[in-house]
Amino acid sequence: MKQFVTIVNQDPDEPYIGKYDGEYITIPAGGRKTLEYDVMVVWMGDPKVENTERYQERREVFNRICSLHHARGLTGNEPELLPQLEAYDEDGNRIITVMDDPDGVNLVPDAGEQTDIGKLQRQIERLQRQVDEQVAGLVDEPAAAPEHTPFDDIIEAQDAAVEEEDVEDELDIPEDTPTKVRVSDAPPATVASPKAAAKKAPTKAPTGRSRGTAGTAGKRAASRAK
Repeated sequence: MKQFVTIVNQDPDEPYIGKYDGEYITIPAGGRKTLEYDVMVVWMGDPKVENTERYQERREVFNRICSLHHARGLTGNEPELLPQLEAYDEDGNRIITVMDDPDGVNLVPDAGEQTDIGKLQRQIERLQRQVDEQVAGLVDEPAAAPEHTPFDDIIEAQDAAVEEEDVEDELDIPEDTPTKVRVSDAPPATVASPKAAAKKAPTKAPTGRSRGTAGTAGKRAASRAK
């Protein structure tokens, strides 16, 4: 459930124009307007913020408020330039904001906020308010992220190293190395025909018969002549 406050512009001559959630809100001179609690936090500071020995958070918030309202010079803050705004709760009680009390002199924290849980809750609330302020456009937005970051260079270098390892793992085979021929693709061996084999085989004399010679033929011719 949203909480509302009434903000009064005590300046009788000048209206106050403030920005919240990307829109401009005008409080006329000497007038008042009921707005969300977060509007008061942005314009005047969270009344629950406190200074500690380790961190002057309330003072830091006050510096931001002075910058927001153009009341911060080269030599420091100029509170007299701050708008004359006052905040009241729904019951009409005055709310002491950071703009009213930068040092937290009148700050009286609730008993529950003194515990560790209360401090943690306040930290969460402050972080949430910072996010809301960024969304509302009251804090400069961070520059757009570059298209190419150093992280991208690391990823590209890793990818290149992996590709190089894959190439080294492959066998370096010369282009003129003949490929293996499967048995089914080899040309059939040439088989000599039976006739060709017979021609090439040496002629052997028949067994049991002696080959005739020139002398034997001459003797047979002489006996026929007788």
